[in-house]
Amino acid sequence: MSSDNNWHGFEDMEDSYAMLDPIKLTFTTPGVDDHGQIADEGIPASIVTEYLMGKGIVCEKTDYYSFLLLNSLGTTEAKQGTLLSALLRFKDLYDGDAPLATVFPDLVKEYPEHYEGVGLKTHCNDIHGYWKEHKILEMMQKAFQVIPDQAMKPSEAYHQVVRKNVEFVELDHMAGRTPAVMMVPYPPGIPIMMGGEVMNEKAGPIFDYLKLRQDFENAFPGYESEIHGVERTSRDGKRFFRTLCIKK
Repeated sequence: MSSDNNWHGFEDMEDSYAMLDPIKLTFTTPGVDDHGQIADEGIPASIVTEYLMGKGIVCEKTDYYSFLLLNSLGTTEAKQGTLLSALLRFKDLYDGDAPLATVFPDLVKEYPEHYEGVGLKTHCNDIHGYWKEHKILEMMQKAFQVIPDQAMKPSEAYHQVVRKNVEFVELDHMAGRTPAVMMVPYPPGIPIMMGGEVMNEKAGPIFDYLKLRQDFENAFPGYESEIHGVERTSRDGKRFFRTLCIKK
């Protein structure tokens, strides 16, 4: 590894520096170039990993445009061949804009009004276009640059949970409220708010990112990703985020 390899983004690096774990395989998908520019077309990593899961290939972590697989002592050449075969098959289906009813039959069956008659390539670009239009990567970066104001320590917030001095509050009504639990969206799998921090004006970028995630799940049902500390509730055919907050 060296600073001449522009894919990793680190400019100051010693020659032959080892920064890759040999048991980990990181795959990047089209959509964002080495300089962070969003392309006109793209393939969200979650669509690829969903396809791989259907083939019995378990992904460790999925980001917006990358996913991680782990090797182990039990990873054989045959298993690597199965992975390569599945990826090549996905490419064939993508290039041919195969119907989602063929690629993800359960998804189409559950949400026919959203995905009936849609092809795989079109579907990939629909989600990619939504992320590009709403600047989801930029919103995520802004959200994680904020250090929210603290009303109490996380340990005290936890004590409030134990004492049942908490209540569920939907995201749209969280202005000025204090979550009692930490919220960890995946991706990237890092706490965005700790228990005891306040969802005030300073935390606006955090609210905006969570709101965008909520809106995305309503626009593309079936692509709900884990957000630790956040539950979903449904009403009038829509999903709403809610979390435990300290009672006023």
